Amino acid sequence: MQIADGIWSVDGLRASNVYLVRGADGVVVIDSCVRGSQGAILGALRDAGYQPDGVQAIVITHAHVDHIGSLRELHRATGAPIYAPAGEIPAIEGHAPLPHPRGLIGQVFRGVNSLLRPDPVVVQHALRPGPSLTALPGWYVVPTPGHTQDHTSLYNPQRQLLIAGDALANLGGLRLAPRPFTSNIGRARASTAMLAGLPLRNVLCGHGAPVMGDVTVPRHLQTLGRPQRYRSNASHALSWR
Repeated sequence: MQIADGIWSVDGLRASNVYLVRGADGVVVIDSCVRGSQGAILGALRDAGYQPDGVQAIVITHAHVDHIGSLRELHRATGAPIYAPAGEIPAIEGHAPLPHPRGLIGQVFRGVNSLLRPDPVVVQHALRPGPSLTALPGWYVVPTPGHTQDHTSLYNPQRQLLIAGDALANLGGLRLAPRPFTSNIGRARASTAMLAGLPLRNVLCGHGAPVMGDVTVPRHLQTLGRPQRYRSNASHALSWR
């Protein structure tokens, strides 16, 4: 489904959203949903006018099973390099446990991860904050830790558009991802407060429908975030230092 000019979501997925974004010389795939989703993703690519070899990059926002499940198969089908946050790479490559919350809920989550964990795959590039993703000119890599240790989102200032991964969810309205699945709720709130400092009216979440053309997004994010000391203005937020 086309969401906006040069941006599509993949229809028919069972667990989380996957987005296609037109890049400099092809298309970039954001996340890969659960295992078995590569067919729907490749079908969406064809519907958008791209062949598998037209994929310039596969970008992973974080290493939960519903975002990396089809990563290995998608990488094999397209040959595209994988980009992921540095702190999530050991889990994606099979050298560390997948991210999970603390406490009893975290132990249950870890057990589920062990059952659903996809095959490891080598990540070619660590995402670096700022305008570092050459396949997507005009987009910024934005660290949004909290849901997982090194969760990362993508932001386009000109379009005032955020691809949030699970930093936010649209579940009856914009909100933080559910606490049972979030590693550090305090850091998640701080990341949300930082995002509130950005010119922002369009948000594509890992779960839920797109939020488009809503000028109240920054104000709403302020209510989800931490107190004033965690907030930043747009110029500071765009530096991500």
